[in-house]
Amino acid sequence: MNFGRLSSNIIAVIEEVLRSQTLVNYLGWNRDNPSVQVINPISIAPRGESERIFPYPFDTTFKDDVRTQLHIYYPNLAFENNGHAGVAVILFDIVVHKDIWLLTDNEKKVIRPYEIARLILDAFKDKNVEGLGELHFVKADHTVVNEQFEGFRLVATTTEF
Repeated sequence: MNFGRLSSNIIAVIEEVLRSQTLVNYLGWNRDNPSVQVINPISIAPRGESERIFPYPFDTTFKDDVRTQLHIYYPNLAFENNGHAGVAVILFDIVVHKDIWLLTDNEKKVIRPYEIARLILDAFKDKNVEGLGELHFVKADHTVVNEQFEGFRLVATTTEF
């Protein structure tokens, strides 16, 4: 991976997330029935007025709000060929306040971070992200962030083209 494309690749991944209205709704709506809401994707995008997607790790000291956040970033890179990264790993950290983990959507009880993970997998299934290629999801882990937030981490590798 060319280091000159690190930023644009993460931005392209975020833009792909914002194309899924149901995923946007799950990230931006803290109450029941998120799939039937219409949250403006621009509002939850980086620097939006209700920002919920961030290109860096979660701030473990954050406790100010009951909300869901999605953090998409590179945790580390291995160098190959003088300035090119080898296979890149991208983390998708779905961080949810414990008060809103369980919800009802379309009269069905669901667990918010697992539904968001499913929606992320659906959003990238059989899809090439512009300039990056295909994402291959290889692992998922439950993460404890602090006493108010816990999450679910999806780990993806990339195939550039």
